[in-house]
Amino acid sequence: MRVARSGLAVLSALALVQSQAASAQACVSEAEVSALFVYAMPPALESARNSCDGRLKPQGFFAQNGTKLIGQYAALQSETWPKAKRALLLFASSKKPTGKASKVSSFADLDANRLLGNLPDDVVRPLIDAVIVEKVAEQVKPEHCRNIERVAAAIAPIDPRSAAALLATVMSLVGVKEPSICSAE
Repeated sequence: MRVARSGLAVLSALALVQSQAASAQACVSEAEVSALFVYAMPPALESARNSCDGRLKPQGFFAQNGTKLIGQYAALQSETWPKAKRALLLFASSKKPTGKASKVSSFADLDANRLLGNLPDDVVRPLIDAVIVEKVAEQVKPEHCRNIERVAAAIAPIDPRSAAALLATVMSLVGVKEPSICSAE
């Protein structure tokens, strides 16, 4: 009887540890969200700029300063990649499949952790960049172009790390759920 109780206690403790480990992995840190924002900005801005080509003034922000802004974020991509990759995998794996088998619209319908987590970074990064470009291009409508340019101009004077930290903090405060953002310590 005593052995059975000890075994039950060990199994309970093991289940608790596994549950805590699973819940710890189910949230993404603000630092990881921040890194993902920095990493994603160059392909996102380039895609938005391309999607808005011909819809903005030739003397506007993108025409005059877009390349410089993209370069500020691009210079930090390698540094931010490890945390960005973890955040990306958590966000991708938290998305529920759409149930539309005929249309695979993103990595969310695949086992992203297994697919992307096992590939070398020099293979994964161009794939991720291409997905970002595609997703941004799908979302940019002609009527959005001026506002996108205004946001880009507004964040341009802010250090990329600071802009990303601010975004991560706001996302944490508004309660992003899939996955949730771990509270800052």
